[in-house]
Amino acid sequence: MEKATVFLGVTVPNIRAIAKQHKDISLAEIQALIQSEWHEVRLCALIIMVEKSKQKDEALRKRAFRSLPLSNQAYQQLGPC
Repeated sequence: MEKATVFLGVTVPNIRAIAKQHKDISLAEIQALIQSEWHEVRLCALIIMVEKSKQKDEALRKRAFRSLPLSNQAYQQLGPC
């Protein structure tokens, strides 16, 4: 049985504001957010990844974008967001 996407009802502008405040969290914390059952929490994690991609630390960007998506293939089956 497939997992259903669960919504909290938080608006995208509020999610973006939260992501901006927490853009310096670790990749391990982002990993935990990506695994959430809540759509808005996963979206927040992805927005934080976008914020991290804007940083000039090339090594961090490579680590983040090489490790996280591949380790979360199981969560790609959650269905459309």
